[in-house]
Amino acid sequence: MVKSIKIGESAVGGIIRVSTRPRGVFEVQCLDYQDKSVVVWRFCHGYDELYSYLSEVTTHYYAEKFVSHFKQKLNND
Repeated sequence: MVKSIKIGESAVGGIIRVSTRPRGVFEVQCLDYQDKSVVVWRFCHGYDELYSYLSEVTTHYYAEKFVSHFKQKLNND
């Protein structure tokens, strides 16, 4: 599952893309707003690490949006 949000100036690069991996691992990519190239990326293990890293690269508001989205979608499956 992949979730992307165009955030703009409130995020590193402007676009944040989070995708799921097996065993509770998330891949976070910060993409350039203009050409969609990867600026930085990181694997996060679990929701706490995901929230912590997203809070570093964007605001707490968007970090909470991503975490709540994945908690809701992954718990329903």
